[in-house]
Amino acid sequence: MRQVMTLLQFQRAIREGNWLLYLSALEHLCKYFFVYSRLVYAQNIPEFIARMDAIKVSDPEIWQSLSSGEFAVNTSNTVPFTRIGVDQAMEHLNKSTKGQGGISGIATSPATLLKFCLTAPELARLAEESERLVATNTSVTTPHHHGLSESKVTRQEKSIGRLKTVLAPCSIFQIDNVSDGSDYKGHMFNLMSKEIISDEIKESILATEESGSERYAKFVDERIIGNCNLWDRMTKVKHKTWTSAAKDIKLNTGTDVLEVKATTSLLARLLIVARSSRDSVNLEESDWNP
Repeated sequence: MRQVMTLLQFQRAIREGNWLLYLSALEHLCKYFFVYSRLVYAQNIPEFIARMDAIKVSDPEIWQSLSSGEFAVNTSNTVPFTRIGVDQAMEHLNKSTKGQGGISGIATSPATLLKFCLTAPELARLAEESERLVATNTSVTTPHHHGLSESKVTRQEKSIGRLKTVLAPCSIFQIDNVSDGSDYKGHMFNLMSKEIISDEIKESILATEESGSERYAKFVDERIIGNCNLWDRMTKVKHKTWTSAAKDIKLNTGTDVLEVKATTSLLARLLIVARSSRDSVNLEESDWNP
């Protein structure tokens, strides 16, 4: 749940243009980058945070611009909570250059593609102004965020109610009081498959944040503050997660032997059956059935 809250804080920082919350949420995400072995992010994000923190002293003018929300693109000057990231804003601009009469279909001609890329933003601006001039753009701008409409709020409340109805029998917040049987009492288990998680994997899952924080602190001490090379090779963390509880299954596909994780996904089961030989999977004896 704390991982989800950190992601929501990061999203809120971008939507509101809150620079300090953005850096704080990004720093909290670093421990997950390390523990889940997202090495590219783990190696670059701490340096980015250190450089941004140094800007406060080295270049106060840029720091002030970032603090005013200029690290995100404001798509509406009247509706709050509508800022988006710069990369996402670029995708919006790219979308205006595609479609009928756009960049699609001319990528095989370098000269034509270059000409279109130079003129496409201006053509898109002229098209938008023409639509406003002849009143063909019927979109209505409201001073409130679309997520605050009565229909959206009502649907969200109903979804929350249905989610609570599903989670309540599982007693996930009361491990010692499981209502649907004593087999899961005192154990961590998968909500979807009701599979009991082993103590080894359970301890690893519960120590996710602690392990990631230790790795992150060590990286900062050695490569950001210390004299170690920032770009030295990094090793993955051998951290057991929920997927580690699934057993490995070897399947003979005729020419190759596949080793896959047993999951409760219906699509995964069908793909395994399709690629395997007829005698390698016995669905009647399999424990994958829900």
